[in-house]
Amino acid sequence: MLIGRIFNRIFGRQEAPQRTTETEQSAPQPAAEPQDTREPELPVEPGLHYVAVGDGPFSKSLQLKATTLEHLWSGEASRDEVQNAFERISWKVLREKNRDNEIQELIAEDQSPSDFDGREGHVVIPDKNFEYHGDLESVKYPPSGGKPTREGNIFTDSTKAGLAKYDSESKKFHFLPNQTKQIEGTTFGDHSRTIQSSDFRITEEGAVILPTATNLEDAKKLVEKRELAEKAQWLLDYAEKVRETVDYRIDNRDGDHDSRPGHALADKIDEYWFLRDNSLPHMKHQTYSVEQGPNSVRLYEDSYNKKPELILKAVSNGPVTDIEFAQNDGHESLHVRWDKSTGTVSAEHRQSEAYQPPAPKPQPVSYGSSERSYYQPPRPPERPRDLLPQGFTSSNRIRSHGGGHHVMVKSETGNPHDYNYPESFRDPSTGKTYRKTTYVRGSSGGGLERMYVEDRG
Repeated sequence: MLIGRIFNRIFGRQEAPQRTTETEQSAPQPAAEPQDTREPELPVEPGLHYVAVGDGPFSKSLQLKATTLEHLWSGEASRDEVQNAFERISWKVLREKNRDNEIQELIAEDQSPSDFDGREGHVVIPDKNFEYHGDLESVKYPPSGGKPTREGNIFTDSTKAGLAKYDSESKKFHFLPNQTKQIEGTTFGDHSRTIQSSDFRITEEGAVILPTATNLEDAKKLVEKRELAEKAQWLLDYAEKVRETVDYRIDNRDGDHDSRPGHALADKIDEYWFLRDNSLPHMKHQTYSVEQGPNSVRLYEDSYNKKPELILKAVSNGPVTDIEFAQNDGHESLHVRWDKSTGTVSAEHRQSEAYQPPAPKPQPVSYGSSERSYYQPPRPPERPRDLLPQGFTSSNRIRSHGGGHHVMVKSETGNPHDYNYPESFRDPSTGKTYRKTTYVRGSSGGGLERMYVEDRG
């Protein structure tokens, strides 16, 4: 029993305290130190790690936990490296478990003929390359093979991409890349050309007060300003709706990579719920990434692993909330600042200095215009009313034994009982008129045809 307790102290396992025996003197035990529950220290900023889900080190389910989109994207980019490191550590854990069992068996050889050290609690076995001293809490035994290293319950594997650590007690697997992946998306920083800007009053409830006028002349001057106020109101409402949607569709659900309450982090979100709940005017993409905290939200269009583009950013700092929204495929943006302390809203419509709007396409002039049209669609050819109707074809004329000409006419529908067969028609090449007679079988065997005979009046 004593040997087992010493072994467990060395290798980090805790046992329930044992009752003292007559040969063991009772002694006051020092107070147990508080258990350190901190995660292993990692080489770069905290917030990105994987958690191995399931019992045992060979669980293949790795859940990525992160606090920012940059961490999330870095984790996704390192997933193959993470999986390889996890498999190496898993094999190392298995080998170390076998080694621990071997050490336990060798300690049990104490006082046996193979033990060269006659003291109790000390084991030296040369042919096993094993040495154990219980009072010193030390063991000498060849380590198991493999690259990952072990320190107590912590297994570490250093790779070119980052550092991986696994806690065999908590079953948590952590990985941090050496470099956080940065995504260069729309930043609105190059939108330095101001197209329109204005300030408005706003109620405490967030209703933008539209400017008013008492006469037609002043009202015409306020048209664009009122349009900007309506856009500001729309953006305020939209940002709030996005936050509400993320709260009940992402936060603390399966796709959320940030387990902190009130925080949500997800990528590859299908556009369906954004379009349904928010009427999101998506540009070219169909999936989204979102990072949301108590005072901020960032929304990207990522389009199935393509380069993400920032389309919405909102940050609240005390009474001031700043919102930015991309428009026109990211060439323009709408900026709104709501200052609750002053009850005002500042709105700006900006554009990139390098943006060149596409040249307008030439528009065709209406047929009634005196100007010449750039393009006139072709008109269908006119058919004389006394010719065969559209959808009917005639074969070559044949001479009958009566000296007249007969014409075989067939409908495109192939229906010999088509009631649209004309009663008569005129051949424009000869000027002769033909009248309807009986049905006959076509020469090609493709059904019945209507025979027309020359009308000689």
